Amino acid sequence: MTMAAFLRGKPIMQPYSVGAGSCNAGDVVVVNDLPCVAHEDIPAFTGGETTDSLAVSGGIYQIPADAAYADGTYVLWDTSKLQVTTVSAITTYPFGWIVGGPNDLASDGGPTGAASLASVLHHPVPSAISGKGSPEINTAYTTTAATGTLTAAAIAGGVITRSGPTAAFTDTTDTAAHIIAAIPDAVAGQSFKLQIKNTTAFAETLVGGTNVTLSGGQTIIPPNSVGVFLITYVSATSVTMLGLYVVPMTTDVLEVATGLTTVGAGTITAAGIAGGVTLRTGPTSAFTDTTDTITNIVAALPNGNVGQSWEYTYLNQTQYVATLAGGTDVTITLNSGQLLVPGNSYVRFLVTYVSGTSITMVQIGGGLNATLPTAKFTTFSATTGTLVAGEASGAAFTCLTSTNATPGSQAMRTPAQILADTPGLVVGQSYMLLITNSGGSGTLTLATDSGTGFTMTGTMTVANTATRLFIVTLNSGTTGTVQGVSIGTIA
Repeated sequence: MTMAAFLRGKPIMQPYSVGAGSCNAGDVVVVNDLPCVAHEDIPAFTGGETTDSLAVSGGIYQIPADAAYADGTYVLWDTSKLQVTTVSAITTYPFGWIVGGPNDLASDGGPTGAASLASVLHHPVPSAISGKGSPEINTAYTTTAATGTLTAAAIAGGVITRSGPTAAFTDTTDTAAHIIAAIPDAVAGQSFKLQIKNTTAFAETLVGGTNVTLSGGQTIIPPNSVGVFLITYVSATSVTMLGLYVVPMTTDVLEVATGLTTVGAGTITAAGIAGGVTLRTGPTSAFTDTTDTITNIVAALPNGNVGQSWEYTYLNQTQYVATLAGGTDVTITLNSGQLLVPGNSYVRFLVTYVSGTSITMVQIGGGLNATLPTAKFTTFSATTGTLVAGEASGAAFTCLTSTNATPGSQAMRTPAQILADTPGLVVGQSYMLLITNSGGSGTLTLATDSGTGFTMTGTMTVANTATRLFIVTLNSGTTGTVQGVSIGTIA
């Protein structure tokens, strides 16, 4: 049967030796990936080539088609059907353009159906040269299954957007045969790039299907990342998938300070945790703060992914102890073993998105927001009354000297006033107060405050030319103790 009957034109001829086989005039002979047409019978090897026996391009031939096609359609030669077709497969090779149908007229509409004759201009230009490949198409692939298949059509389209899984998952490519069949005008040696966008929060592991070889060491696409691969049609039984690079789809969230001002118990918001800093103010006594839920924290992260970690600071700017508690699926660990953050203190955490049901917050640092000055010295001259701001407070070692001859009774300021007077002083903290009486013959007596918030313990009098050391402790925002410790004399 004649495969391609020559009609007219000027074919480009090339000498050819068929080797141990033979072919007849009108046979389509595929040389590597080039479909040629024999113009005469070519016998088996006779010791030399047959001169100008094979048309490599040019000329119009009458060839059966496998379906109806309009004039102007580019067709492929199918070695299994012995017909021209538009369906790419591992048995097809680019042949040329339909210029007529059964009547051999450019105006007759082309072949009318299967086995209908077509006039075809021999012009075998592979898509890699002509640019007649498929346009880049994004294929969305969603399944919650732990395993999936990247279809040949999706791979040939060039872009796959993956979503769905709720844990780490594995995707296997389609077979080499199916991938080749999905490539328009596929020719051996042809390559194209494939982007796989893993939009999930979990790692995607890639496995090659039958006769598909992965190389380049890039077989895992991290969460919220894009893997770029070079797909190569090596042969009819081989496709390679070379990993080129992987890039994240977004950057980490910028560090932002979020205020939390609730008086009493509050919620440490997802925005604060994702942003990296929570500034806590508001409470007027000890309080408990609970983190947001894992669902809200993950939602606040830009494309958060399992395994992701970042640092977060909880800054307690109050004077009271904060107790921290984890929200749903959030676990907090402090070095002390207790979930307490003293007033005027901060804790630095490493936050890790462990899984879909677990976020951990582990302390990696902490300390005071501000510390009391080491020491200060103040003098005053007053008779019976109340000490003013800064006289009996202000440093870890506060020295106060009275120069009045009759100092009499001097009342402390209230605990709340002293806390307000003294930056860095917080509830639970103590400092030393040394009072010296150097004014004359009168005795100085240290008395409780006007609201009796301070409990005075021990001897409170300071005789003339004597000193007395006290320990002042702030037990709460409204209570405290003043403990007389020791007495001395002025040298």
